[in-house]
Amino acid sequence: MNDALFLHRIHFAFTITFHYLFPQLTMGLAPLIVVLKTLAIRTGNEAYNESVRFWGWASLSATSFLCIACFVARCARKRGMDTEKSDVTQLERNT
Repeated sequence: MNDALFLHRIHFAFTITFHYLFPQLTMGLAPLIVVLKTLAIRTGNEAYNESVRFWGWASLSATSFLCIACFVARCARKRGMDTEKSDVTQLERNT
C-alpha cells in the first residue's frame, strides 16, 4: 500500500474517532453538570461540588482541544497544507 494513502487512512480514522466521541461527551456532560450542581445547592454536600468541578474541567478540556484542533486545521488549509489535496496530488503523480 502506498505510504501517503496509509497515512491518509490513519489520519481519517483519528479524525472520525474524535468526531464520534467528543460531541457525545461534551453534550452529555452538560446535563450531568447541571444535575450535580443542583444537588450540591439543595443538599449542601461538598462531594457534589467536587464532582461539578471535575466534570466541568473535563468538559472544558475536551471543548478546548476541539477548538484548537479546528483552528490548526483551518490555518493549515489557508496556507495550502491540506493533507487531502497533497495526498491526492501525490497519488496522481505516482499513477
